Amino acid sequence: MADEGSMISMTHLAALTEYAARNSCKLVHAGDQEQLAAVEGGGAMTLLADRLGYVQLAEPVRFTAAWERAASLRLRAGDATALDDYDQHGRIRGAPPDQAMDHAARAYVASYLDGRDVLLMAADWARCRELSQRIRDDLIHLGLVDYRRTVRITDGTQASVGDLIICRRNDHGIEAGEPGRALANGDVLRIEAITAGGVMVRRQLGPDRATGQRRFTDRAFCYPGYQSADLAYAITGHSAQGATVHTGIALVTGTEDRQWLHPAMTRGTDTNLAFVFTTRARPADPQPGIRPAPELDRYDRLHPEGAGYPPGLAAAAEQGGPRQREPLAVLADVLGRDGAELSASQIRQQNLANADHLAVLNSIWTAETRAARQDRYRDLVMAALPPGHRQPLSHQARWLFGTLWAAELAGLDPAEVISSAITPRDLAGARDIAAVLDARIRPRVHPLLPRPQVP
Repeated sequence: MADEGSMISMTHLAALTEYAARNSCKLVHAGDQEQLAAVEGGGAMTLLADRLGYVQLAEPVRFTAAWERAASLRLRAGDATALDDYDQHGRIRGAPPDQAMDHAARAYVASYLDGRDVLLMAADWARCRELSQRIRDDLIHLGLVDYRRTVRITDGTQASVGDLIICRRNDHGIEAGEPGRALANGDVLRIEAITAGGVMVRRQLGPDRATGQRRFTDRAFCYPGYQSADLAYAITGHSAQGATVHTGIALVTGTEDRQWLHPAMTRGTDTNLAFVFTTRARPADPQPGIRPAPELDRYDRLHPEGAGYPPGLAAAAEQGGPRQREPLAVLADVLGRDGAELSASQIRQQNLANADHLAVLNSIWTAETRAARQDRYRDLVMAALPPGHRQPLSHQARWLFGTLWAAELAGLDPAEVISSAITPRDLAGARDIAAVLDARIRPRVHPLLPRPQVP
């Protein structure tokens, strides 16, 4: 027996393994550890690949163009130079969020009108539903979807004759248009009729290999569980993984990772397009989640070109204007973001390896000795101060102690550093002695580097 895909959960893999052992079967696990893992309890493929090794196919055969076969392997490995090949062949297009979504929807409709088997992918279901609704409105306008009689599916969304919906539950009691083929989660269905007895649908098959045209089962069947279905014009990367179509379209917001981007850019045999957000999407709620530190925002404003902004928009970025990035820079960031999910065993092994790692031990030692180190610096400062200025240091002393710690790491004597900051200039009129001393010492310490530590 064989199971396929990196999206199998640990629970299901354990059940399959137990069944195979109990029945003296050989279990062959096929998939890709560099793609998306299971939504719940993933990491099985990575665990098996690390422990047992694997046999890897050397040449992709899905793509029509020879350049895309090689580029897809480099994309899988996280090689950002592969993006140049996609860009040179017109596969990458950038725009602000709303325009990018419109362009992606129009590209889908254009392929759909041509009869091509096309797939539009986004990272989250909220954006998928918005894209699907835009596409449905276009298809209604073009007369391909009948809006006069509708049924309600997930979240109150309307669906009509001609709409594509995606099944969200396995139902082994339904024969899905072919003998012996049950209805499965992820099946794409086209609504053929809405009757008093239920919704009649046909299941979408793989595209015609010669023409890339959409194909459906010859026989329609009744689908009673349509209330749990979604519109299937735009789907998530998890739903799309493993599919093969004529045209693949990926909507990239910039928050995804390499494991999402690789399958999203490799579903199409003839065409794979990426529509990239060149500015950050603005959420409706002005206060969602965490916010970046202000100094990071300032750094981006002062270094716009280094952050991937076009030179012509550098001034606008510095002034806090719209920050439009190059689509290649956005994709490069996504490609450099590793979202691989580790199994519990791998996390445990990693934590054990880190337990005696010198970098971890040094961090622990630094944290545990911080209070004693600061007390020593405080005593040195108080001893060096003139008698009339020996008073408790303010909260600004923490910055002074940090500067003294940097000076000591660079090989300087902290007592001498403090003395050199106090002796040449009088402290008369100083409102905060700790802040004044830190301002005097910091320019001297700033260009220094920590010297190698001796045993």
